Parts: sequence; C-alpha cells; structure tokens
Amino acid sequence: MIGSRSLAQRRRTVPRSATRTSSPALTATALVLATAMLLGEDIAFAYKCTPVMDANPEITQAWVSRCIPYWIYGSGPDLQATSMDELVHTSFEVWSNNLCTDLEFVDAGPTTNTPGFDPRRPDEQRNVIAWFDDRTEVARYISSVGLLGATLTWHSTQTGEIFDADIILNGAYFRLDDIEDQTACEEAAGRDRAYDLRSTLVHEIGHFIGFDHDLDADSTMLATAEPCEIKKRDLTGDNLLGLCTVYPAGKPTATCQPPAAGYDSNGGDPTAFRDQCARLAGDGDCQCHHLGERDGAAAGLTPSARGARAQSRSQSRSGWNWLWPSALLTSLVVLRRRSVRFNGR
Repeated sequence: MIGSRSLAQRRRTVPRSATRTSSPALTATALVLATAMLLGEDIAFAYKCTPVMDANPEITQAWVSRCIPYWIYGSGPDLQATSMDELVHTSFEVWSNNLCTDLEFVDAGPTTNTPGFDPRRPDEQRNVIAWFDDRTEVARYISSVGLLGATLTWHSTQTGEIFDADIILNGAYFRLDDIEDQTACEEAAGRDRAYDLRSTLVHEIGHFIGFDHDLDADSTMLATAEPCEIKKRDLTGDNLLGLCTVYPAGKPTATCQPPAAGYDSNGGDPTAFRDQCARLAGDGDCQCHHLGERDGAAAGLTPSARGARAQSRSQSRSGWNWLWPSALLTSLVVLRRRSVRFNGR
C-alpha cells in the first residue's frame, strides 16, 4: 500500500564519509549500520526539516494538525520490563512532553491495518507503528536489511503538509530490546548485543513529525546507531529547538521552509485529512487535550522561526492530483566496530 516508487522521491542516508544520492519518486531517509566518522570540516549542528523533493520553491514537511493518533500493528519483541504499547507511548512522550509545544499523540489501540495510505478513503486513515519479524513483510517496506527502522510519510507536494505517517520496525534482521543496562549489554558477546528499541522509536518519531537527519554525534536524529546505545532516547538542545520552533504552543506550524501561500493552497481539500481523532472518535479512546483549539489556526501562513528557545518539562483519481504518496523512509543504522557502507537502492 505504499504505492508506486515512481510517484515519490526516495532518499537514503549513508555513513558520514559517503555521499547522499536520490532518485526521483520515493523519499527515503535511512539510519544505517556504520561507525561514526569525523568530517574534515567544521559543522554547525542544528535541526533539519525534511524537504519535499523537487519542490520549487523549496518547502519542508510538517503536520498542521497537533492531535495525532497512532495505531500499533504486531506484538513487538518479547520485552521483560515493559510492554510494546508502553514503550511506544513513552517514546512519543519524549517529543510531546515539553512545555514549548502543544503537539500531542494518542494511542488509538491495536490495528490490523498495515502501513500505507489511500487518499480516497480518509476515514480509513491510520498512522501505523508496525513491528515485523518476518523477512518477507520487512522487504515490502525496507529495501536494505541494514536498516533498524523506517518511516513513511505521505504529504502534499505543494505545501509539505503531512497527512499520514507510518513507522516500520525491523525485527526480522535485528534483535531490538529495551536496554536496561548499557554496560552489561556492551559486555555481552556477539549476537547477545541488542539494539535499543526505545532509541530507535524516538529517532523514527522525529522523522514521523518532519525532521531530517543531522550530523551532531549526540543527536537523536543522527543517522547511525550502535549496539546497546541508548543516548537517542533523549533530545538534544537542537532537537528540542526544532520541536519548539516548528510546533510552538498556541501558534501555527512554522516549519523551516513553509509554503508561501499557506497550507490551504494545495488545490485540494486538506481538511479531509486533519483532525483524525475528531473523525475517528468511535475508534477507541482518541482524544487530545488541545483538540479543536489548534488545528484550524495551524493552517495559516507562517514564517520560519529558527530563533525560538525551548523550555523542557522533562491516486490518480481526479481531484486528488495534489496529493502524492511520497514516502519518507527513515532508518536507524547500526554502528559496528568497522565501517559499513549503506548499500540501499
């Protein structure tokens, strides 16, 4: 249900020493298995918004709605200290539990829907957090076995507004667990060294809400990961700055490069995909504290505002040609003892 790869643009992220390439159609950002490498130049670390490929003028992706429900597909790994539902909930709270933003996420319960999006059926819209431990299922969404996770976003190519996002977790090729003791994990031999599921989720949720990879070695949005690593569980100052700037409490969405004519200028009816909880009120407990207060005003024309400071509290159918199934595939790469180049398509 991802749609034809010829319909969107695909991007992949490789270890720092490699180049980044793209091919027309499916947007794909990958967090790859690699070791961290130093670049021979100074880098000004900052948050990055995910671009809409081939947009002219340039625009970046973001949600207009601030109340975003999600559904969980699959049982997840056999976790000892917590449940899959609780782990996903906690990971979303890393982004939402900050005073500077009114962005909220709602656990709408389990689903049998797999990742995908049909613009003709907005009432069947689901933002899916999917756990796959079958290699055939993983291959439907992830082109390289070297990816811990992937995020697919469906957005307007004219405004960058995100209408649907799905996260795929690769349990078929990796041992993902809720790391309780990083030191003990690092001392384990070979295959007993797991990758942290919570860190993977927090990273992918960053893509889910429109943030791209950055080059800060400590950032949640760094495109590589190591076995046993847990530092991506927490947002850095730049991660938090991005959150508070793009999704400021009580103010319209202010992505890095907003659409010049606002979010209602895409030629279709984007309101059909907003206010998911209001439309799906009968499908589980789907309520947000700020629902109805923000989503209407959030569609207004907003400038980019990178100077905000953060305060932390812890298709082809006629009429739909404005909507393209552009999949932002973001994956977390594993850091090995030796450098590994990501060879995704």
